[in-house]
Order: sequence, then C-alpha cells, then structure tokens
Amino acid sequence: MFKERIRELPEAERTMVEHFVSLALLINENPGVAEAQLSRHKSIFNITALAFVLAIALAGLGIWLVALAGDDADTKIHILGSSVETNSAGIACFGLSALLFLFVARKALSRL
Repeated sequence: MFKERIRELPEAERTMVEHFVSLALLINENPGVAEAQLSRHKSIFNITALAFVLAIALAGLGIWLVALAGDDADTKIHILGSSVETNSAGIACFGLSALLFLFVARKALSRL
C-alpha cells in the first residue's frame, strides 16, 4: 500500500518520503534501537556534565588560590599538545579547567 502511494508522488518528493517511511517502519519493527540511541546520548551528556562540574570546581580552586596572596609559583602544564605556563598556581587551575572541558566537550561532540 505504501509503495503504491509513494509512486503517485512527484519525483522530487518521492525519494525523501520513501526514506522517511522506511525509517518509520524500521523503528516500529525494532523499538529497542531508538532506546539504545537515547541511552548513548544520555551517557555522553552525563560525562560532559561531569566534566563541566569538574571544570567549575577547578576554576573555583583557582579563584581560591588567587585570593591567597601566597600562590606565586612557576607552573607549567603540558597536556596532549596544549600547554599552560604561568607564575600563579591559581591561573594554572583556570587553564587546567579550560583544557579539561575543551578536550571532553570536543570528544563528546564528535561521538554524537
């Protein structure tokens, strides 16, 4: 029945409607596929949210170290080709939090 109705459509719309109907039938036949995709996206979201919370915590630690007058220390951090060099441990915490979130978010977006 679907194939007959699809043949009646104009040529420009036929391919798009045919793909949509095929996808809808596939999802109705295998309802677990959609749930697995949602579960995967939820896991990626949870990992990214945890990285964001850790980045905020590191930034808070950086603020606390900057608030202390005695945080003067040469700090060099080299991670995966990125580097942060500073004379303040608090600023290094800011850099570390930015690098942490940048790498995790980039990887999470590539997995979606």
